[in-house]
Amino acid sequence: MITPTSMELDQYLHNINSPIEKVITNEVTKDLFHLDYKPLINYLIGNIKGLLSLALLKERNYLSDTAYTLISFRHPTIIRAISKDDNLINCAEEVFSESNPTEIMLNRLSDIISYVFTLEPDKASSSCGYLYCLLKHPEIIGIRNLFIMLFSTHKIFTKAQEHLNKMNFPEFVSQELVQLNYKGCNISDYNNIVFLKTEALFKIIESGAKNPIFSSAYSDINIMNCLLQTFDAPSYVIDAQWAAISSIIPILPEEFLKFFIEPSMSIFLSLDKDIHRHHSCSLNVLTTCLKISTSFVNINFLADLFRYFIKFDKCSEFHISIRNFVIESLKYSEINCSVVIKFAPVLMIEAQLKEYGLIGYSAYPILSAIFDAVSNNKDLADSISEIDSFKDFASGYLKKYRVHLMEPYGGFEPSHQSKP
Repeated sequence: MITPTSMELDQYLHNINSPIEKVITNEVTKDLFHLDYKPLINYLIGNIKGLLSLALLKERNYLSDTAYTLISFRHPTIIRAISKDDNLINCAEEVFSESNPTEIMLNRLSDIISYVFTLEPDKASSSCGYLYCLLKHPEIIGIRNLFIMLFSTHKIFTKAQEHLNKMNFPEFVSQELVQLNYKGCNISDYNNIVFLKTEALFKIIESGAKNPIFSSAYSDINIMNCLLQTFDAPSYVIDAQWAAISSIIPILPEEFLKFFIEPSMSIFLSLDKDIHRHHSCSLNVLTTCLKISTSFVNINFLADLFRYFIKFDKCSEFHISIRNFVIESLKYSEINCSVVIKFAPVLMIEAQLKEYGLIGYSAYPILSAIFDAVSNNKDLADSISEIDSFKDFASGYLKKYRVHLMEPYGGFEPSHQSKP
């Protein structure tokens, strides 16, 4: 149905010089946009710079919100228009020409950049020096998420990531971390901008560490200055730090692992009343470090490990970390007997009773790994013989568990009767 409003809009659309404010605030504009109305799309393409300028105003208003909403619909033709003729560069320059760009400007800019990188990654990455300026504000959620996306393993970003790697972007992220100053920061101030920046930069590093394209940038001595710095910060910051370390450890040369043992021990043994993600991550690091040294696995460490295993019986991530550590330790003759003697007796009881949270569910994978290790190791077999009833447990409960693992996912397959 033709209305006076739509007729008025059509008059504007047929004149490329019509004020963009009149077009985007017309009450039928959004409906026509969703209908892919060609005159409207063509007008917006011709006025893409004006649309971007309105979307990136310093403060929110109806005009700005409407312009941003139209862009956020991610119409392919509109996003491609933004990717052309240095429009993205000009947007960034416009935002950073402000002495103090607002959070809304930075969030919207990062969103628009993410739209362009998703649709036109090669074109977007061909000239993206403005990303260095964005990285000065990683505490902005949109910017943090943009870089996590760009550093991810998604295949559409492969060429863009190769370009970012040539720009030494991973090193730049590390430098930003090292340059942060924590002097005067109050650990109880969770919203301190330095803490927010630190968390965001570690999350970006964690994302990049999982990507083979950036692995070489995260496998040299310089990264350790960034990762192993010590500072007083809220737990969410330490969580992000150790999640990044846990992701990078597997790609580091083995000669670097020795530098992580003492800091990891310090973090893990700091566990007291409250458990956080960094405790699980530090144990993951120690699990990797077993390949170069088992000397830190002494009687006291095993006692603490076992105590935490029992105490925090409702934390699944932590239990998985302990489970992986115990199973990995069975490979090393210097410590495997001590580990088995410490864990097996209690695990056998709890596997049958299942009274304490996750302990029983962690018991079976560990005991199954012990059974396999014993079968191929005489010394370990001698140690396990000292544990009463292990043989009976293995032939009963453990056998049922291992048979159950062999079943198809979802239970037994239904029998198929042959047709007559």
